[in-house]
Amino acid sequence: MSQEVKQGGVSPGKEKGRSDEHRQDEVEIVINNTPRMIHRGHQAEQEIKRVGSVALADELVQIVDGQLVVLADSAAVVIKGGERFLSQPRDSASSHDDGRA
Repeated sequence: MSQEVKQGGVSPGKEKGRSDEHRQDEVEIVINNTPRMIHRGHQAEQEIKRVGSVALADELVQIVDGQLVVLADSAAVVIKGGERFLSQPRDSASSHDDGRA
């Protein structure tokens, strides 16, 4: 049996190698208590929402050292792996507040 057959019919350095490299660039983050894979490095808030299937209209909140940090729509985060995020509807009370108690 040749070495090529032992490796699933794909020679080293071909498609399988590129796929392995691609996976090494991805790390796990958690969005709304669901593990998700994303590329390591600088990621826009909108890309994190896309990966987590979060509505663009929702706020994205990052949990940093136990503190909740609301991310602006134009924000970016350096992803290293292990970051945790939550989404929540935007607080629209101030735009609909008519002064009644």
